Amino acid sequence: MNDKIAGFALTKKVTEYDRHYNLLAHFFIMRKYRRSGVGKQAATLVIQKHSGEWELYQLERNVPAQQFWTHVIGEL
Repeated sequence: MNDKIAGFALTKKVTEYDRHYNLLAHFFIMRKYRRSGVGKQAATLVIQKHSGEWELYQLERNVPAQQFWTHVIGEL
C-alpha cells in the first residue's frame, strides 16, 4: 500500500460493570478504495492491534456493511 489516506476507524475501550471490550464506533473506507482489499486489511489491523472482545454494529439498511463484516469476521 501507499501512504494515501483511504478512510478511518474510531475505536473505544469500554468498561461496563466487570466487562471490558473494544467498540468499533465508526469504520469508513472512501468509495474509490472499496472492493480493493483495503477495508479488509484495515479492519484486520485494527482488530489485531487491540486484544480482547469486540463489538460493532451496522445499520439495518446497510447490507454491504453487513456482508463486509460477516466476511472479515469469518476470516479472523
